[in-house]
Amino acid sequence: MRSTSARPSPAKVALWVAAGLAVVVAGRYLDAPALLRAALHWIRDLGPRGPATFALLYIAATVLFLPGSVLTLGAGAVFGLVKGAVLVTRLACAALARRGAAA
Repeated sequence: MRSTSARPSPAKVALWVAAGLAVVVAGRYLDAPALLRAALHWIRDLGPRGPATFALLYIAATVLFLPGSVLTLGAGAVFGLVKGAVLVTRLACAALARRGAAA
């Protein structure tokens, strides 16, 4: 019996691998942790819009495979320990729920 699952073409797989490697190399070359720290200082000055901006940055960093530890620790430094922990926990739970819904 023949399998009906479609296999991606080698060119498509190579393109995805190249894109992933480009993101990793760019993250290392551009000193991503320093850029994320600079973004946290900027977010601190945004006032009430800071948490929403932080959420967008956290999502973008996750998608681009940037180090989340800088943002997780930075949330506590920018918003305070409790508010930062709540914000990061809510983002992580939303991401997991979204992943579960997509599966």
